[in-house]
Amino acid sequence: MNRCAKTVLVGIMTMAVILGVQVWAEPASAASIGYVNIQELFNQHPSLPEAQEKYAALYVEVQQELQEAESSMSQEELRQLQAQLQNKLGEKEQQIQQELISDIYAIVAEVASSLQLDIVLRGENVVVGGQDITEEVLAKY
Repeated sequence: MNRCAKTVLVGIMTMAVILGVQVWAEPASAASIGYVNIQELFNQHPSLPEAQEKYAALYVEVQQELQEAESSMSQEELRQLQAQLQNKLGEKEQQIQQELISDIYAIVAEVASSLQLDIVLRGENVVVGGQDITEEVLAKY
């Protein structure tokens, strides 16, 4: 190896050692991690019963509309109407779920901030460790 290459190699090795020592000398701070049982939070959300009632009323309305249409529509028209009404029910269900989940996430963020947690996971993703904040979130309902 020529003298220039040796000098560069020594310089690179020296930098690696210095950086390596720096990494070991200053360990990264551990993140504070919490977790929640999202299904429990969803099932106990105070707006869930009202949302279920609205969905049930829409379901009854859809069923009545289908029954009324049976006598005046062809099979193909009836299938198309049924598909439209099923889409309507699906959209309503998604809207209800999204509203509840958004509210839950806002409360989780508030609790996480108050407990100075850096990360909050769904409980089903946690094998070991972390702080269960489900009860704290439920208390905010």
